[in-house]
Amino acid sequence: MQLFNLWREDPEIKKLVFSKRLAQIATALIGVKGVRLYHNQALFKEAGGSSVLKAVVRITFWGTVAMSLTALVGYLFNVNIA
Repeated sequence: MQLFNLWREDPEIKKLVFSKRLAQIATALIGVKGVRLYHNQALFKEAGGSSVLKAVVRITFWGTVAMSLTALVGYLFNVNIA
């Protein structure tokens, strides 16, 4: 299941999406003057119908893929976060 524009549905998420403090932290980490939230969504799979082992393997695999791609993009753009 995929949900878009969560900030329109939940006041707590809206606080995070429009948080000036989080924007300041992001700009400091990235080293830019401003940031913009491009995509606000949540992906999830409803519980049931699968073994725990299968879920653990899926989460581990896709988590590793996501972190590897993030590191690759940082490498390609010569971004170092110390």
